[in-house]
Amino acid sequence: MIDEATSRAHVEAFLARRDRTLTDLTDQVADSFGAPLLTVATGSVQQGFGNDESDVDLLVFVDAQVTNIPISSHVLGLPVDINYLPVDWAGSVDDLLASPGYDGELVTFSDWKGSMRRFKRLARLACGLPLEGTEHWRKWLHGLAEPVTDYAISWWSRESLRLRTAARLSRETNPRLAAQRYCDAGLSALEVVAARAGEIYFGAKWIQPKLERSAAERYQDTYRFLLSAPTRAEEARSYHSAVEDLLAELLHPLPEDPVVQLALMPDVKRVEVRGRTLLHRWGAQGVESRTPDFAVPGADGVVWRGPAGSLDEDARLLGRQGLVWLSVADGGRA
Repeated sequence: MIDEATSRAHVEAFLARRDRTLTDLTDQVADSFGAPLLTVATGSVQQGFGNDESDVDLLVFVDAQVTNIPISSHVLGLPVDINYLPVDWAGSVDDLLASPGYDGELVTFSDWKGSMRRFKRLARLACGLPLEGTEHWRKWLHGLAEPVTDYAISWWSRESLRLRTAARLSRETNPRLAAQRYCDAGLSALEVVAARAGEIYFGAKWIQPKLERSAAERYQDTYRFLLSAPTRAEEARSYHSAVEDLLAELLHPLPEDPVVQLALMPDVKRVEVRGRTLLHRWGAQGVESRTPDFAVPGADGVVWRGPAGSLDEDARLLGRQGLVWLSVADGGRA
């Protein structure tokens, strides 16, 4: 993780090219919700990844109930996105950090999106640059670095396992799709490598620069290899094997047969006619079955749960047609 002086230099240099200062930046924070308790610069500019077209992101804690919508300002001649957060959001951070990498047992696609959104904000906050704030809030921010690093390692480890499991389930029937899943699993593993080196900033397109400036620089070739995922089925199998070896090297131990959960995607529709059940997405992808109560979700939204190696044919068919979201119930950590 870059130190505060380097982070400040990145933001100041970006502003100086436009004849602006940090004071100009913090002046964009409104006092409509009361005096800000903590103002933090985050984003690619603050991390040194940005370019002249980038915007500056600010997270501002206030003692008020506010909507979770960024407020954009162009007064300075550059885009500034300001996100106001209520102080009780800070209280939820402790609960988040106390949970496994997916905020407990991930079930639905919406759960995963919510988990990713919370993690993204938390990671960017933890490695952000405090511009203004009380002593209490500055201390609180400083204390986030270590636990958020641990959380990042856990989150990306579990994501890599989830994607590896999805790849294994499709590699015989759709080797090209499996190659893409393996690519994503490998990139998640490199996020673990970067996090272990202190690089926890969340942003998929910044994996390479995070590796470059950390002790993980030797994985540059690995990154380029992962992005070379084959598009021809006959070339995919060797790629599958190579990524399996890579994951075994970077993330150990990984369970060979993790417990998985399948939940219907949110846009899946059900039609029942004459003893048959049709599940489809947009009328373009679908599965028909005579099985009674076929793919009826339980109270938790799960339509199938068990070891990945025990998936029945109905469950595999749902997966091949893209009708379900796969999550890992007992992912563990690398």
